[in-house]
Amino acid sequence: MKVYKRQFLKKHVKLSLLAERTGITLGYLSRIINNHLVPSDELAQSLAEQANVLSFQTDYFTATDFIPKITIKVTEQ
Repeated sequence: MKVYKRQFLKKHVKLSLLAERTGITLGYLSRIINNHLVPSDELAQSLAEQANVLSFQTDYFTATDFIPKITIKVTEQ
């Protein structure tokens, strides 16, 4: 999740309620929004929908906001 969206989410959404509404633990949600875990597509969609509802937005969050961009750094040996 991009920093500005993470900040908006933390400021405008009660994260424990978001976790409850999506059926996950607060710890699991924390790992997702801090880009430590990759949720399923269905969970990412649910997170986006509920985050929009809880923050009174219509389409600010999308499923891709909850899926980290994974980059692989290759080093030569």
